[in-house]
Amino acid sequence: MNYCRSLACILSVMSLWAFASDAVGGTMKKCIAPDGRIEFTDLPCPLDARSLAVENKTPHQQTQQISRLAKSGITLGGLPVADRLKSCEPGVAIAAAEEVVSNPASLNEPMHLFSPAYALFQNGRKDEGVFWFYAAQLRVRQQLVIDNGDRGQILSIMLMTIGGPINNYALQNTSKLNQILDRVLEWDKKAMNPFRDQAKARKLDKQMDQVYAGFGELKSKLVAEKAAMETAARQAAPGMEQLHAQMNNDRCRKGQPDPAYENQRKKDEQQLALDFVTHNDQLIKLVGGQVKAVPASSTTYSNDSKRARYEFSIVGSRSLFAIVEVNRSSGKPALVLACVTTLSLGHREASREACSQSPLPLPK
Repeated sequence: MNYCRSLACILSVMSLWAFASDAVGGTMKKCIAPDGRIEFTDLPCPLDARSLAVENKTPHQQTQQISRLAKSGITLGGLPVADRLKSCEPGVAIAAAEEVVSNPASLNEPMHLFSPAYALFQNGRKDEGVFWFYAAQLRVRQQLVIDNGDRGQILSIMLMTIGGPINNYALQNTSKLNQILDRVLEWDKKAMNPFRDQAKARKLDKQMDQVYAGFGELKSKLVAEKAAMETAARQAAPGMEQLHAQMNNDRCRKGQPDPAYENQRKKDEQQLALDFVTHNDQLIKLVGGQVKAVPASSTTYSNDSKRARYEFSIVGSRSLFAIVEVNRSSGKPALVLACVTTLSLGHREASREACSQSPLPLPK
């Protein structure tokens, strides 16, 4: 099983994730309360809080980070860990990553290890990110021996997206990467492994051995092609780092909400759109009474993050299809009933097309 695609492929892919690095410096305590609240301090944590060291931050950087957290109003306990991993605040993303990789339940679905691997990597903990990226690969490949499904396709996507910047960094020092891979293999021996046990029970030992053989082939390749790999990776590094730095700047622009809140914002905005539809006077007149709306789909325009569209099926004495457009240019969502047409049951595309071609006249 081939763990290392051609270097040209690894270094040319454009990651769908943002790239950012952080400065290095001193340490500080991070106190995580049982309810998920977090506090940065140089004092002892309360007895009921978990204490972790905040690495790679000078005191000045720590103060700036705490200030940004306070201004953004981020409360870790209020967001799912998957959302916190997307945060532009290093302290938030790193804490979420540590939470995932320290949770034994994550080993039951190792695909979940890729997100914390990249969160650690892009927030300055690069070697840890490389470790968990390859640990995730190893365990997912073991999982594929037991249950293939569509995980193989998802793994390929991960290798071509977050694998780009991580491999570019790791391949610049193949000796260190080999040491990290040794640590991965040692971790794999000690950590809970449901797939190895299942493989043994189902007499799939040979297939599992092939997974480890593939890992060994990668390690050998790093030794045999050390000079060529490192040279190619270093030549590609400036362009890749510039690309992902720009992507991160776009994702974390000053004045826009932290991406950690994106899913919650969408839920809140969709609920706002739903309330808008059910209490819309024009729709009430069209339906002839109470409006009962069912969300059909939502779209955020990739080329304009300030606009979104929500579609609803209106059920009642008259079945309708409604589109609500949202504009966030003013900082708050402004909602407009963009189109209403009769509902083509089971054919949303037909309803969408009908709405653009022959919308129903709205009562005044």
